[in-house]
Amino acid sequence: MKTPTLVRLCMLLLTLTLAAVSNAQSLASFKVTPTLVFGGQSSNATIKLAKPAAGSGLVVQVSCAHSYVHVPATVLVPAGQSSVTFAVGTDVSLSNKSSTITCSAGSVALKASLLMLNPSVNQIQLFPNPIVGSKAGNVNIELSEATPADAVVHLTSNQKFLQVPSTLATHGSNFCSFELFTKAVAKTSVGTITATYGDSSCQLQVTVESPSADSVLCQWPVIGGFGTNGFVDLTGYAPAGDVVVQLRSNQPFLQVPATVTVPQNSIQGTFKATTSPVDTPQIATISAFVEGVGQTVTFDVHIVPVGIQSITLSPSTISGGEASKATVTLSMRAPANGPGVTVFLASDQSCVQVPPSAFVKPGNLTATFEVHSTQVSQKVLAHVSATTATTVSAPLTVEPLSLLVVLRQAMSSLF
Repeated sequence: MKTPTLVRLCMLLLTLTLAAVSNAQSLASFKVTPTLVFGGQSSNATIKLAKPAAGSGLVVQVSCAHSYVHVPATVLVPAGQSSVTFAVGTDVSLSNKSSTITCSAGSVALKASLLMLNPSVNQIQLFPNPIVGSKAGNVNIELSEATPADAVVHLTSNQKFLQVPSTLATHGSNFCSFELFTKAVAKTSVGTITATYGDSSCQLQVTVESPSADSVLCQWPVIGGFGTNGFVDLTGYAPAGDVVVQLRSNQPFLQVPATVTVPQNSIQGTFKATTSPVDTPQIATISAFVEGVGQTVTFDVHIVPVGIQSITLSPSTISGGEASKATVTLSMRAPANGPGVTVFLASDQSCVQVPPSAFVKPGNLTATFEVHSTQVSQKVLAHVSATTATTVSAPLTVEPLSLLVVLRQAMSSLF
């Protein structure tokens, strides 16, 4: 090799070496912005030189010891430029992470820190739990910390009777909720809801119960001897196969069917209850329950005698010692298949006497009886009352005997 050529090579090598040393010493600052990101988001890193890069530019080595932070191996500060910016990528992980990124050129190395927040699903709750099939409940999901504004929680269910949305937006919060819809089940069943955010997940076991009796009632009061409509409500809609509700009565004068069927997709069943005639107001209790499921519900049915519409007296004014004819009229005919209706009678004055009761025969509307009186020294206003489920009364005026009446009575006794 000729000496001039060797000299030129040495001079070129010296020039490159001096340029590299000069560029290496020109690293002024290294900054990551923002320094706090959510796992999966990116940040920007900026390298600044003390002076513009010379020659063909400055190649800066970049490294990070953690695999969940992604940086290029090298970046180039173009010739004549004094800075360069590059992207720093991150991965979602199960916990918060911190990392250090290093950039170097020659013997100069600068470091910058990056903190990554990785929210995780802390818990998932359902209110209420257990829940009756076909009912809706409220599901609350809590994360360890706030999330990005566009973050979503992924939801799955392992049972068809638990209906959940596929995703749920967090709106930047650490809390989100949704309404859980359930389907009716024939027997109590358990399903699992899974909430997933990033690499974290949390599960919730949900117990879905088959419907039971929620309430039973009848139209009341019921007049003894007549029927009434009854209703049974379930705690939820009946599943395929219907729901059979057991019925019971604690009194012989109230009769109910042994069972009532609530058809699929219905929440109510109806039945007919019958009663026997009663002389006085009575109370009977209907019980309803689904065999082996839930509680027994009850309802008190008030059963009353047939009411009274009116009582009339003819005549309504008599002299002491005379009698009046009374007619009591029921509010409806006595049940044709019953024993009849007993009407209890009373007078509020001792000078007016009535029998203890009057009897309305089955299928009849009225009964008659006589009202007797004793002599009085002055006019008396009495009231004759009749009672079954209700009480009505009619006035009766009793006057002292007049001379004409006394003479008429005396004459009639002589002849």
